[in-house]
Amino acid sequence: RYPRASSPPPPPGARAAAPRAPTTAVRGASGCAPVPPPASAAAAPRPPGVPVPATAAAIHVRFRRGDDWAPARLRSLGLKGAYLACGAPPRLHDDVHVAIGLGPLGTVMRGSVVHVTSPDEAARTGAAGFGVLFPAVDSPSRRQLKELLRVARQKGIALEPPPPRRAVRFPVRWPVQILLPNQDGLDAAALDVSAGGMFLTTRVRLPAGALEFLLPPERCGAPIRGRARAVREVPWKLACARGLHSGFGMEIVDFARDSAERYDAFVQRVRARVERRILVGGAPERVEELVAGLGAAGYTASGTTDARALVRAAECDARPPDAVVVDASLATAPDVARRMDHLFALREVPVVRLAGEPAPRARDALDDLLAIPVAAR
Repeated sequence: RYPRASSPPPPPGARAAAPRAPTTAVRGASGCAPVPPPASAAAAPRPPGVPVPATAAAIHVRFRRGDDWAPARLRSLGLKGAYLACGAPPRLHDDVHVAIGLGPLGTVMRGSVVHVTSPDEAARTGAAGFGVLFPAVDSPSRRQLKELLRVARQKGIALEPPPPRRAVRFPVRWPVQILLPNQDGLDAAALDVSAGGMFLTTRVRLPAGALEFLLPPERCGAPIRGRARAVREVPWKLACARGLHSGFGMEIVDFARDSAERYDAFVQRVRARVERRILVGGAPERVEELVAGLGAAGYTASGTTDARALVRAAECDARPPDAVVVDASLATAPDVARRMDHLFALREVPVVRLAGEPAPRARDALDDLLAIPVAAR
């Protein structure tokens, strides 16, 4: 039901970040100037119906989103912090790991989120993102970042502007079937969705022109049907080099009957979910299943097999999870279970308890608890 997409690894040469230390303001950097921001550039015209190959950026960046590494674009980068453009930014004041790579150089920095694009601004501009503040103490990760910045300045590397977007893209892993011109069905997976399109990863190259697609609903009912055409391609070699997924950016041309309203409602539910951080506890196989299923629907989900980690999340995190899913397979000592229940109640964190139910049941329960718009049956 949920297509699995392995998470791209950190860039070459990246190492684990040191524990978080106190942060400081993001302006300037002692001994190393920040990489220049992207210059504004108009989108070059392209022939209709012809996918545009993506180009490799000199500096690659990803950030930890739940249990996955999510791709992003750098808008600015310095020794004290960075600003990333992405479809599903973390929450304000969350701690986040950012992996930065330049050729063989790389580092993983841990910092605090100090700014997040508001939903209204993202809807108006088609772009979302966040600012992160890095620790201002000496560490191996900081020294690696300083060397990366030095090489970037030496080579005259400037940051590429993100491609223009008409709407914000939200990460999912949702099955999609494409009908080819010969009427053969092709199974694909949507790795992000937006108001006007989606990014599909497939096993074969898609032909030019509008192709019919079918997107299964979250609950029972007829699939969402429409036509879309490929307007951008991320080739396999480029995807491997940048730690991305190969595939095609699809622009939706039209919908069949009531499918437009149902698709818009689906995107709005995904948009509401990506802003929610969910922590899952259970046995390893159950954690893997539940995290994959919740992430497929848009939730920022991470898992643990240690009940004490749930206690630490409730007790120590500046912002606790928006909700917790606890499966009966989680081994929990009675005193730890009591402590966990007390802390979650004290910090008003809702808890979904499962006894082996599948991931869609957990998703529906979370939707109800977190007031996600109801999916049509």
